[in-house]
Amino acid sequence: MDEYSGIWEAKFPNGTVVVNASFDGLYSMTIDDPPDVAIIQAVEATTPADAITLSFPSSKGKSLDHVTVDFTEVDELEIRENRHFDFNVNGEKMLTLNPEYRTCSAAWANLQSEGTLTLELCPTEDSTLPLIISAIEVYTASDSLVTTGTSQDDRMEWRTLSPQVLVFDIGRLAAVMTLQ
Repeated sequence: MDEYSGIWEAKFPNGTVVVNASFDGLYSMTIDDPPDVAIIQAVEATTPADAITLSFPSSKGKSLDHVTVDFTEVDELEIRENRHFDFNVNGEKMLTLNPEYRTCSAAWANLQSEGTLTLELCPTEDSTLPLIISAIEVYTASDSLVTTGTSQDDRMEWRTLSPQVLVFDIGRLAAVMTLQ
């Protein structure tokens, strides 16, 4: 259980291979601070060409969803090895991701979906290693937030370890956060 009473339960999708990090702790974490144990054990696709697709059915019609994917490179890579993959939500490319060794990074997206929310991680053409994912969080807003929304002035703010303040507007966007 984390500080927000979140329960982190290991689940391994079909067609994936469980991998464990070659280190005991992380240099950095994302703002959501998933527990180390949720990050140092990850799943990889079976081959470098395979995608990982995860579906989250909803009994609601339209819903406002927030998806966060946490990932790190679990081993130090050789010179010619790389791992790049696209983060797609409901068929739309959000970002291309490149995990770093021993650094927890997160990609996230806010969007409105209808029915099933589908997350797909797809390797890029130049990736030599199977894609990797450590953790995923999916939040669905209550009906009142979907129908009435929030103020256009709403935003997220957090402080990094340096004195700067990062501000992202909340909306239909995706971002990668790495705090070191």
